Amino acid sequence: MTGAPAGSILLLGICLSLRSASFLRVQSALGTLTPQDALAKLNIPLHVSLHSKRRTLPSHVISLLQSVNAIRLFANIEYEVDELRRDITVCTLAKDKGILPNFFHDKLIVEPGLLSTKQGKPYTVRFHTL
Repeated sequence: MTGAPAGSILLLGICLSLRSASFLRVQSALGTLTPQDALAKLNIPLHVSLHSKRRTLPSHVISLLQSVNAIRLFANIEYEVDELRRDITVCTLAKDKGILPNFFHDKLIVEPGLLSTKQGKPYTVRFHTL
């Protein structure tokens, strides 16, 4: 597989859980994106794709990457259980297709699971109500 031409970028950045996001919320989020024309002037193509089936999202992402001959995927880690499973599947599918996945911790001071108590258990936060 060959890489995308120099300067080409595939932006896959908005991932709203459709179980909790209304159609208007999705439209509002997409409306805040920089227009494709402005990015095109900078030689940066923007690909927007909506996909409503959670189970097939990983294969959809890989097919998008393949459609632009991408060889790398960069994404932020999401820590919810379903999203972690999704990202593990994306990693597996990407590697099978020769795409190098790179997931990063975003805006965290300490990564989840890194700190533990003297007993080896994760720290917990308790809120007391009055």
